[in-house]
Amino acid sequence: MRILTHYRFGKFAGRLRSLNKKRFSTIRDIQKRLSNSPTFSPCVVCEEEAFELVSESDRFGLLFDKKICTNCGLMQTNPMPPKAFFNSFYERDYRLLYRGNREIDLPKILEIQRSRSRMFSEFIKQNCKLEDFQVFEIGCSYGGNLDTFADLGCSVSGCDLDTYAIRIAQQRHETTFVSELPQKSNTKPTIYILSHVLEHVPDPKSFLHKIYSLMTKFDLLFIEVPGIASLSHLCTTHDPPLHHRINENIPCIVIQNLH
Repeated sequence: MRILTHYRFGKFAGRLRSLNKKRFSTIRDIQKRLSNSPTFSPCVVCEEEAFELVSESDRFGLLFDKKICTNCGLMQTNPMPPKAFFNSFYERDYRLLYRGNREIDLPKILEIQRSRSRMFSEFIKQNCKLEDFQVFEIGCSYGGNLDTFADLGCSVSGCDLDTYAIRIAQQRHETTFVSELPQKSNTKPTIYILSHVLEHVPDPKSFLHKIYSLMTKFDLLFIEVPGIASLSHLCTTHDPPLHHRINENIPCIVIQNLH
């Protein structure tokens, strides 16, 4: 079913957005690398095949269909690009596409990250004693979230696929490195942080299973994702083309299947 609620969600508006001068060459390069057509797949969470079409393009004009699974409510890109495309997108294109250039306002970005992590660190502190844990962030970006936990006295480390972001993070946190996932730790109990990362992963169930396999019974996992309520801002705010939008039931469905 096609339920586009505004012209900006359609292909024509998407093609107009793709003409942005700052991002034109990046978008054309991405489309060239996607010459192998994306393939339709069942829902990445519940594996059902019934969807409603919500959008035919992202905020920059990349023609990815966004659909809502009518069974579990996850909004996802479908048809899905080849899995090999994802790592190259986040390593090569992600920052350039969303900033318009390779220059960044690092102080501003770090303050945004630190401000958000100060909020969720308070939630974590309500549920455990931070001094009993080390912190590992998967998708640590420039390390702003890690700064907050380091200031709280935690031993911190992290990983990210963005080599440029990791080089900046390493200036303050030497234990950050380029990788999709950490190695298994046998030292201090660990709080694993996934802050606005899970929605970028092509197969969130499999990804969480991999993290779960690294964890001991003493470890904790904190997950922060965008909600389906932010759908009203689609194509006008931060909306990566390979992005999932999560409803309130999805974390429960996924976690139930980890055991």
